[in-house]
Amino acid sequence: MEESEIIAMHALEAIQAEIPMSDGAAKEMLRDIQIFSLILKFSFAEYSGFTVAEIASRIQYFKGIRPDPDDPEGFLDQMVDASDPEANIPGSGKSIYDNFVVIQDMITDQLYFVQLDVNLRELSPEVLCGRSLNYIASIILRQRGLPFGMSRDYKGLKPIKALWILPLSHRLGVWEGEFRTGWSGCPDDYITELNGRVENMIEWKVVFLNHGWHNSDEEIIQVLGHLFDTETEETIEYLKKEGIKMTRQIPGVVQEYYKKYGRPFVTLSDEANENYILMKQEVVRKDEEIKSMIEKIALLEAELAKLKGSR
Repeated sequence: MEESEIIAMHALEAIQAEIPMSDGAAKEMLRDIQIFSLILKFSFAEYSGFTVAEIASRIQYFKGIRPDPDDPEGFLDQMVDASDPEANIPGSGKSIYDNFVVIQDMITDQLYFVQLDVNLRELSPEVLCGRSLNYIASIILRQRGLPFGMSRDYKGLKPIKALWILPLSHRLGVWEGEFRTGWSGCPDDYITELNGRVENMIEWKVVFLNHGWHNSDEEIIQVLGHLFDTETEETIEYLKKEGIKMTRQIPGVVQEYYKKYGRPFVTLSDEANENYILMKQEVVRKDEEIKSMIEKIALLEAELAKLKGSR
Protein backbone atom coordinates (compact mmCIF):
# COMPACT_ATOMS: atom_id res chain seq x y z
CA MET A 1 0.00 0.00 0.00
CA GLU A 2 1.27 3.51 -0.85
CA GLU A 3 2.34 5.55 2.18
CA SER A 4 -0.11 8.32 1.28
CA GLU A 5 -2.91 5.72 1.18
CA ILE A 6 -1.92 4.47 4.65
CA ILE A 7 -1.97 8.03 6.00
CA ALA A 8 -5.40 8.61 4.44
CA MET A 9 -6.74 5.42 6.01
CA HIS A 10 -5.40 6.46 9.43
CA ALA A 11 -6.98 9.89 9.08
CA LEU A 12 -10.33 8.31 8.24
CA GLU A 13 -10.05 5.93 11.20
CA ALA A 14 -9.39 8.89 13.50
CA ILE A 15 -12.57 10.58 12.28
CA GLN A 16 -14.60 7.40 12.53
CA ALA A 17 -13.48 6.85 16.12
CA GLU A 18 -15.87 9.63 17.13
CA ILE A 19 -18.91 7.79 15.72
CA PRO A 20 -20.81 4.96 17.43
CA MET A 21 -19.82 2.14 15.09
CA SER A 22 -22.55 -0.43 15.70
CA ASP A 23 -23.78 -1.32 12.23
CA GLY A 24 -27.14 -2.60 13.50
CA ALA A 25 -29.37 0.33 12.44
CA ALA A 26 -27.77 0.51 8.97
CA LYS A 27 -28.19 -3.23 8.43
CA GLU A 28 -31.74 -3.17 9.79
CA MET A 29 -32.69 -0.52 7.24
CA LEU A 30 -31.33 -2.71 4.43
CA ARG A 31 -33.32 -5.70 5.71
CA ASP A 32 -36.55 -4.08 4.57
CA ILE A 33 -37.63 -6.11 1.54
CA GLN A 34 -38.32 -3.01 -0.57
CA ILE A 35 -35.04 -1.25 0.24
CA PHE A 36 -33.18 -4.50 -0.40
CA SER A 37 -34.99 -4.80 -3.75
CA LEU A 38 -34.18 -1.19 -4.66
CA ILE A 39 -30.48 -1.88 -4.10
CA LEU A 40 -30.70 -5.04 -6.22
CA LYS A 41 -32.39 -3.03 -8.99
CA PHE A 42 -29.39 -0.71 -9.35
CA SER A 43 -26.63 -3.21 -8.51
CA PHE A 44 -27.26 -6.20 -10.78
CA ALA A 45 -28.27 -6.12 -14.44
CA GLU A 46 -30.92 -8.86 -14.12
CA TYR A 47 -33.15 -6.55 -12.07
CA SER A 48 -32.54 -3.15 -13.68
CA GLY A 49 -35.70 -3.03 -15.77
CA PHE A 50 -38.21 -3.96 -13.07
CA THR A 51 -40.10 -2.24 -10.29
CA VAL A 52 -39.27 -2.61 -6.61
CA ALA A 53 -42.54 -4.50 -6.03
CA GLU A 54 -41.80 -6.93 -8.89
CA ILE A 55 -38.33 -7.66 -7.51
CA ALA A 56 -39.66 -8.02 -3.96
CA SER A 57 -42.24 -10.52 -5.18
CA ARG A 58 -39.42 -12.83 -6.28
CA ILE A 59 -37.98 -12.70 -2.74
CA GLN A 60 -41.24 -13.19 -0.86
CA TYR A 61 -42.02 -16.41 -2.75
CA PHE A 62 -39.03 -18.19 -1.25
CA LYS A 63 -39.80 -16.86 2.22
CA GLY A 64 -43.01 -18.88 2.06
CA ILE A 65 -45.17 -15.75 2.05
CA ARG A 66 -48.19 -15.94 -0.21
CA PRO A 67 -50.01 -12.76 -1.28
CA ASP A 68 -53.15 -12.07 0.72
CA PRO A 69 -56.14 -11.43 -1.61
CA ASP A 70 -57.40 -8.84 0.88
CA ASP A 71 -53.98 -7.17 1.10
CA PRO A 72 -52.05 -7.89 -2.13
CA GLU A 73 -49.21 -5.54 -1.17
CA GLY A 74 -48.90 -6.85 2.40
CA PHE A 75 -45.70 -8.76 1.61
CA LEU A 76 -43.95 -5.41 1.02
CA ASP A 77 -43.92 -4.92 4.81
CA GLN A 78 -41.59 -7.90 5.28
CA MET A 79 -37.92 -8.11 6.23
CA VAL A 80 -35.32 -10.25 4.47
CA ASP A 81 -33.42 -12.89 6.43
CA ALA A 82 -30.72 -11.88 8.88
CA SER A 83 -28.11 -14.61 8.64
CA ASP A 84 -24.83 -15.48 10.27
CA PRO A 85 -22.57 -16.94 7.59
CA GLU A 86 -19.79 -17.65 10.09
CA ALA A 87 -22.05 -19.65 12.41
CA ASN A 88 -21.42 -22.77 10.34
CA ILE A 89 -17.66 -22.55 10.83
CA PRO A 90 -16.49 -24.62 13.84
CA GLY A 91 -14.82 -22.67 16.61
CA SER A 92 -15.92 -19.27 15.35
CA GLY A 93 -18.26 -18.05 18.08
CA LYS A 94 -18.74 -14.72 16.26
CA SER A 95 -22.08 -13.06 15.68
CA ILE A 96 -22.03 -11.56 12.20
CA TYR A 97 -25.23 -9.83 11.18
CA ASP A 98 -25.83 -9.47 7.47
CA ASN A 99 -28.69 -9.82 5.01
CA PHE A 100 -29.39 -12.76 2.76
CA VAL A 101 -32.08 -13.81 0.27
CA VAL A 102 -32.80 -16.48 -2.31
CA ILE A 103 -34.31 -14.75 -5.31
CA GLN A 104 -35.52 -15.86 -8.71
CA ASP A 105 -34.44 -14.25 -11.96
CA MET A 106 -37.10 -11.89 -13.29
CA ILE A 107 -37.50 -13.76 -16.60
CA THR A 108 -36.10 -17.29 -16.24
CA ASP A 109 -36.34 -19.93 -13.51
CA GLN A 110 -32.73 -19.28 -12.46
CA LEU A 111 -32.26 -18.80 -8.70
CA TYR A 112 -29.61 -16.60 -7.08
CA PHE A 113 -28.28 -16.57 -3.54
CA VAL A 114 -27.76 -12.90 -2.67
CA GLN A 115 -25.74 -11.57 0.27
CA LEU A 116 -25.71 -7.87 1.13
CA ASP A 117 -23.57 -6.38 3.89
CA VAL A 118 -22.87 -2.86 5.12
CA ASN A 119 -19.92 -1.90 7.27
CA LEU A 120 -19.45 1.56 8.75
CA ARG A 121 -15.70 1.12 8.98
CA GLU A 122 -13.57 1.07 5.86
CA LEU A 123 -11.94 -2.33 6.08
CA SER A 124 -8.34 -2.91 5.01
CA PRO A 125 -7.96 -4.64 1.62
CA GLU A 126 -6.80 -7.82 3.38
CA VAL A 127 -9.80 -7.91 5.75
CA LEU A 128 -12.32 -6.96 3.07
CA CYS A 129 -11.01 -9.69 0.77
CA GLY A 130 -10.92 -12.28 3.54
CA ARG A 131 -14.38 -11.51 4.91
CA SER A 132 -16.01 -11.32 1.49
CA LEU A 133 -14.58 -14.63 0.29
CA ASN A 134 -15.40 -16.22 3.65
CA TYR A 135 -19.03 -15.14 3.31
CA ILE A 136 -19.18 -16.36 -0.29
CA ALA A 137 -17.74 -19.73 0.75
CA SER A 138 -20.27 -19.94 3.59
CA ILE A 139 -23.15 -19.29 1.18
CA ILE A 140 -21.88 -22.09 -1.07
CA LEU A 141 -21.80 -24.43 1.93
CA ARG A 142 -25.26 -23.22 2.94
CA GLN A 143 -26.66 -24.51 -0.36
CA ARG A 144 -25.70 -28.11 0.42
CA GLY A 145 -28.80 -30.20 0.93
CA LEU A 146 -31.33 -27.43 0.27
CA PRO A 147 -34.15 -28.61 -2.04
CA PHE A 148 -33.36 -25.75 -4.41
CA GLY A 149 -29.61 -25.57 -3.72
CA MET A 150 -26.63 -27.82 -4.35
CA SER A 151 -27.23 -31.54 -3.91
CA ARG A 152 -24.91 -33.88 -2.04
CA ASP A 153 -23.29 -34.91 -5.31
CA TYR A 154 -22.42 -31.23 -5.97
CA LYS A 155 -25.00 -30.70 -8.70
CA GLY A 156 -27.31 -27.70 -8.81
CA LEU A 157 -25.03 -25.03 -7.30
CA LYS A 158 -26.79 -21.68 -7.73
CA PRO A 159 -24.97 -18.44 -8.65
CA ILE A 160 -24.07 -16.03 -5.85
CA LYS A 161 -24.33 -12.26 -5.85
CA ALA A 162 -22.37 -10.53 -3.07
CA LEU A 163 -22.60 -6.78 -2.44
CA TRP A 164 -20.64 -4.92 0.21
CA ILE A 165 -21.45 -1.30 1.07
CA LEU A 166 -18.87 0.92 2.79
CA PRO A 167 -20.76 4.19 3.35
CA LEU A 168 -18.00 6.05 5.26
CA SER A 169 -15.10 5.83 2.84
CA HIS A 170 -12.51 8.31 1.62
CA ARG A 171 -12.99 6.93 -1.90
CA LEU A 172 -16.02 6.88 -4.20
CA GLY A 173 -16.92 4.23 -6.75
CA VAL A 174 -17.90 0.62 -7.39
CA TRP A 175 -15.32 -2.15 -7.31
CA GLU A 176 -16.05 -5.45 -9.08
CA GLY A 177 -14.25 -8.76 -8.59
CA GLU A 178 -14.13 -11.31 -11.38
CA PHE A 179 -13.27 -15.00 -11.49
CA ARG A 180 -11.28 -15.67 -14.65
CA THR A 181 -10.60 -18.95 -16.44
CA GLY A 182 -7.96 -20.19 -18.83
CA TRP A 183 -7.30 -23.29 -20.92
CA SER A 184 -4.08 -24.31 -22.67
CA GLY A 185 -5.54 -26.96 -24.96
CA CYS A 186 -7.96 -26.91 -27.87
CA PRO A 187 -11.38 -25.56 -26.82
CA ASP A 188 -14.39 -27.84 -26.92
CA ASP A 189 -17.94 -27.87 -25.57
CA TYR A 190 -16.83 -29.25 -22.19
CA ILE A 191 -14.32 -26.43 -21.61
CA THR A 192 -16.76 -23.82 -22.90
CA GLU A 193 -19.41 -24.95 -20.42
CA LEU A 194 -16.87 -25.15 -17.58
CA ASN A 195 -15.66 -21.61 -18.31
CA GLY A 196 -19.22 -20.29 -18.38
CA ARG A 197 -20.18 -21.97 -15.12
CA VAL A 198 -17.12 -20.68 -13.26
CA GLU A 199 -17.12 -17.15 -14.67
CA ASN A 200 -20.86 -16.64 -14.07
CA MET A 201 -21.06 -18.33 -10.67
CA ILE A 202 -20.05 -15.37 -8.47
CA GLU A 203 -20.78 -11.67 -8.97
CA TRP A 204 -18.94 -9.68 -6.32
CA LYS A 205 -19.16 -5.91 -5.87
CA VAL A 206 -18.09 -3.35 -3.28
CA VAL A 207 -19.60 0.16 -3.21
CA PHE A 208 -17.43 2.86 -1.63
CA LEU A 209 -19.35 5.98 -0.63
CA ASN A 210 -18.11 9.37 0.53
CA HIS A 211 -19.43 12.93 0.81
CA GLY A 212 -18.91 13.50 -2.94
CA TRP A 213 -21.72 11.06 -3.83
CA HIS A 214 -23.94 13.91 -5.09
CA ASN A 215 -21.60 14.36 -8.06
CA SER A 216 -21.55 10.71 -9.12
CA ASP A 217 -23.32 9.50 -12.27
CA GLU A 218 -23.60 5.93 -10.96
CA GLU A 219 -27.17 5.11 -9.99
CA ILE A 220 -26.30 2.76 -7.13
CA ILE A 221 -24.18 5.50 -5.53
CA GLN A 222 -27.11 7.92 -5.80
CA VAL A 223 -29.41 5.34 -4.19
CA LEU A 224 -27.05 4.66 -1.29
CA GLY A 225 -26.20 8.33 -0.87
CA HIS A 226 -29.89 9.16 -0.43
CA LEU A 227 -30.27 6.26 2.00
CA PHE A 228 -27.26 6.99 4.18
CA ASP A 229 -26.61 10.72 3.89
CA THR A 230 -29.70 12.91 3.64
CA GLU A 231 -32.40 13.64 6.21
CA THR A 232 -35.16 11.26 7.30
CA GLU A 233 -37.85 13.15 5.37
CA GLU A 234 -35.70 13.56 2.27
CA THR A 235 -34.83 9.85 2.30
CA ILE A 236 -38.50 8.90 2.54
CA GLU A 237 -39.42 11.25 -0.32
CA TYR A 238 -36.64 9.76 -2.45
CA LEU A 239 -37.85 6.23 -1.70
CA LYS A 240 -41.38 7.21 -2.73
CA LYS A 241 -40.03 8.62 -6.01
CA GLU A 242 -38.30 5.28 -6.65
CA GLY A 243 -41.62 3.45 -6.31
CA ILE A 244 -41.34 2.20 -2.73
CA LYS A 245 -44.67 1.87 -0.91
CA MET A 246 -44.75 3.53 2.50
CA THR A 247 -45.44 0.47 4.63
CA ARG A 248 -45.36 0.49 8.43
CA GLN A 249 -41.76 -0.71 8.25
CA ILE A 250 -40.15 1.95 6.06
CA PRO A 251 -40.38 5.11 8.24
CA GLY A 252 -39.31 3.17 11.31
CA VAL A 253 -36.07 1.72 9.91
CA VAL A 254 -35.12 5.02 8.23
CA GLN A 255 -35.78 7.06 11.39
CA GLU A 256 -33.83 4.58 13.52
CA TYR A 257 -30.79 4.91 11.24
CA TYR A 258 -30.76 8.72 11.30
CA LYS A 259 -31.47 8.76 15.03
CA LYS A 260 -28.26 6.78 15.57
CA TYR A 261 -25.96 8.29 12.95
CA GLY A 262 -27.45 11.58 11.75
CA ARG A 263 -25.87 12.68 8.48
CA PRO A 264 -22.34 11.34 8.77
CA PHE A 265 -20.87 13.16 5.78
CA VAL A 266 -22.34 16.51 6.81
CA THR A 267 -20.73 16.21 10.24
CA LEU A 268 -17.52 14.73 8.86
CA SER A 269 -16.92 16.64 5.66
CA ASP A 270 -15.20 19.73 7.15
CA GLU A 271 -13.06 17.63 9.43
CA ALA A 272 -12.35 15.17 6.63
CA ASN A 273 -11.22 18.00 4.35
CA GLU A 274 -8.97 19.38 7.10
CA ASN A 275 -7.46 15.94 7.67
CA TYR A 276 -6.97 15.52 3.94
CA ILE A 277 -5.02 18.79 3.78
CA LEU A 278 -2.89 17.71 6.75
CA MET A 279 -2.37 14.35 5.12
CA LYS A 280 -1.13 15.96 1.89
CA GLN A 281 1.23 18.20 3.88
CA GLU A 282 2.56 15.14 5.72
CA VAL A 283 3.13 13.31 2.44
CA VAL A 284 5.04 16.30 1.02
CA ARG A 285 7.15 16.51 4.19
CA LYS A 286 8.01 12.81 4.05
CA ASP A 287 8.83 13.09 0.34
CA GLU A 288 11.28 15.88 1.19
CA GLU A 289 12.83 13.76 3.94
CA ILE A 290 13.26 10.84 1.55
CA LYS A 291 14.78 13.12 -1.10
CA SER A 292 17.22 14.53 1.47
CA MET A 293 18.19 11.04 2.62
CA ILE A 294 18.82 9.93 -0.98
CA GLU A 295 21.09 12.95 -1.51
CA LYS A 296 23.03 12.17 1.69
CA ILE A 297 23.42 8.54 0.66
CA ALA A 298 24.74 9.68 -2.74
CA LEU A 299 27.32 11.93 -1.02
CA LEU A 300 28.39 9.12 1.31
CA GLU A 301 28.76 6.74 -1.61
CA ALA A 302 30.88 9.33 -3.45
CA GLU A 303 33.12 9.79 -0.37
CA LEU A 304 33.45 6.02 -0.01
CA ALA A 305 34.44 5.72 -3.67
CA LYS A 306 37.14 8.38 -3.17
CA LEU A 307 38.53 6.58 -0.12
CA LYS A 308 38.67 3.30 -2.02
CA GLY A 309 40.41 5.03 -4.93
CA SER A 310 43.06 6.62 -2.72
CA ARG A 311 44.19 3.24 -1.32
